[in-house]
Amino acid sequence: MKRLRRLSVGSGPILGVRAIFISTEKKRPYVNLPILLGGEQASQDPDGNPTSVFNILGKLATNANGYVSFKLDTNRLNRLNEIYVYPLGHEDLRVPLKNFVNQLNGEGVQTIEISCDIASGIRRENIPAIQKMDLIDHDFIPFFHRSGFHNSCHTFEENTTPQDPDNPPTDPTDSNDCGCHDQSFSGLAPQGVSCEALLPDTQPVECIDIYQLDKDPTTATTATNDADDALVVQMGTMTVYESCFEPYGYSLGDLNYTISLAPCESVNIAVESFMRESRNARNESTSRSEALENRIFRSKSVQEFIKSRLTEHKFSVGLSALIPIKSPKLAISLNAGYGFGSRKSTAEMVQDINDTHHQLANSYSSYNGLVVQEVAQSELRNTTTRHLRNHNHCHTLNLMFYEVVNNIKLTTEEIGERPAVFIKYPTPCFTLKEVMANRHILREVLLDRDLVKCLDDLCLEVPGCCDGTTTDVDPDGSPTSAPCTAKTTKITVTLSIADKGGATSEAQMYLLVNGQQYYISHAPDPRYKKGRTYTVEISIPPTCIEDINSIGLRHVGTDRIILNNLSIRYEAQDQPGSSYFLFNQGLSNLEMDGGNNGENRTLSTSLSPEFPPEDPDLVDPAEEALDAERSCCENNLLHHLNCNKLYYYKILWMTEDANERYRRFESYNLAGQALSDAIENDPVAVLGDWVAFPSTAPLVPAINPTMEETFLYAPTGSLFSEAILGRCGGCEVIDNNVFWDWTGKECSGNAPSIE
Repeated sequence: MKRLRRLSVGSGPILGVRAIFISTEKKRPYVNLPILLGGEQASQDPDGNPTSVFNILGKLATNANGYVSFKLDTNRLNRLNEIYVYPLGHEDLRVPLKNFVNQLNGEGVQTIEISCDIASGIRRENIPAIQKMDLIDHDFIPFFHRSGFHNSCHTFEENTTPQDPDNPPTDPTDSNDCGCHDQSFSGLAPQGVSCEALLPDTQPVECIDIYQLDKDPTTATTATNDADDALVVQMGTMTVYESCFEPYGYSLGDLNYTISLAPCESVNIAVESFMRESRNARNESTSRSEALENRIFRSKSVQEFIKSRLTEHKFSVGLSALIPIKSPKLAISLNAGYGFGSRKSTAEMVQDINDTHHQLANSYSSYNGLVVQEVAQSELRNTTTRHLRNHNHCHTLNLMFYEVVNNIKLTTEEIGERPAVFIKYPTPCFTLKEVMANRHILREVLLDRDLVKCLDDLCLEVPGCCDGTTTDVDPDGSPTSAPCTAKTTKITVTLSIADKGGATSEAQMYLLVNGQQYYISHAPDPRYKKGRTYTVEISIPPTCIEDINSIGLRHVGTDRIILNNLSIRYEAQDQPGSSYFLFNQGLSNLEMDGGNNGENRTLSTSLSPEFPPEDPDLVDPAEEALDAERSCCENNLLHHLNCNKLYYYKILWMTEDANERYRRFESYNLAGQALSDAIENDPVAVLGDWVAFPSTAPLVPAINPTMEETFLYAPTGSLFSEAILGRCGGCEVIDNNVFWDWTGKECSGNAPSIE
């Protein structure tokens, strides 16, 4: 069906001469640009020689889409050698359109490009853009715009007043000149000033990135952490494409509904409009800073002093005597002597060395991440009733309701390639604990909506999930959870010291429960004494007795202690005042020597606690039925999640908190650096159980990028109505030769009776 409704006059059918004027540089439409339609017709000069005459046939100005539409009857078009359209004052830019109009029967639209420099010198005019509007013209009328125009230079004479540079306006918004006109009132743009202000704002172009992933299996490696956990990593590439959605105006779509009204006929119609809007926005901001400062001070001072002293003393005494004997020939001589000497040497040496070494190191690391996710939905439904009447007495009225569609140009262009890192994620079976932790995400994407209520009620009263105990599933997906028979918050410890020498101690004793230590006081004694028994009541967080898997003692101090017995009782939370054995064992003179670092001694890793007896009067059949129903619901939920693991895991992986992911990857080492530093912390796609992350390497632009263009047509929810009267009249011609005025002349209703 052709949408063109031709207008018929005496000279023949009307054809449209249609054109769109856009800028050569930006491909954006010109607004209020005056356009002339000219025709060239054969003629003769006074000497009888053949010549041609050029006449102006019409003048219009482009609309917001750069569109003009002239109308010519067929007979006049055939009498012209050629017709042209061109901007006012630029006959050199005229474009011939006669063959174009004849070939497309007046339904085609010619796109004409004009440079911005030429368009800036043409004064805009506020005159109509369409002559004798038809249905095709409606395709190029903008019904509304999401953004307005610049506050100057795109319309008329009032926007062409130049500014005085010596007296600028006080308020910048009062300026009518946008730099498109100079001081000579010529309407030309000054040198170096962009004339884009002459063009209207177009609707925004929205672009998204599309990734084509290619994983290389030959580059398989592992990233490990201190706990020897490993992640399988493969390298690859990702080709980045950009898809841009550019609004291309509005047009008429399919004919949705028609109404034909006979003369004087009326009808009521109900028009229902429905609009639903959903908006999801996510803003993520990440900042990281590191600082390392290292300062070293060293000073050395050496002083040396040597002192020496030498003292010497000498003393000598001599004695000589001659003793004669009365004999002429004999004489005795005696000679004696004594000598004494001393020598003293003293030496003193003083050496002072002072060496100071001072080193100061300061490291600072900061990582801040902020994620704001906003989801908004709105829905509007409006129903109105309208009364339609055909007031014409001879012609039918045809009402046609067309769909208004939004034309969108989709352009996909190759941007380039960049390295990618593929990390293999584990896909264990879902447990109740994991489902509870991700309930806010799973609730929105649950495939089976009948399980939403079960998900909402999950873990509110189910032990083994919210209280931190472990819940697993069998390979078939059914849960296997150890029930919490008794829960406690109070433990009573009785510790006995041996009655023998050396058993006493001034150290500290601690009870170890699942690795957590609790002090065993020796009050009122100043120290642990031999032969004494100490009883301490300890408060702990709510804990299932089945979850207590190890009991031990810790001795911290420099002397030893000898123990005889350790007894532990617990108080059941649901039975205040009643206590039951958890651990009771003779230690047989267990000797513990704490030392400086203390000594830990594990006494048992497999307990056999005493449980409170069940009260049969407390069992409620309704409660049992409710528990069975809840258990069945949980089984169905877990079975559904585990049968669709990859679907749900993909959503959880892509919506994982960036800070949590960074903290986990920071502990893994890949090729000598942290895994968090080797990737950009933003996953782009999932392939099975491989999650693709962009590498920190830069993007390599495409050398010969490919580009594809296509057009999409999106419904707007609006209707366009067109009313057309029928061409043939339904009234009879009055013939005065016959009696036709029966006003007041009623026909007799007396019919003969049937006998």
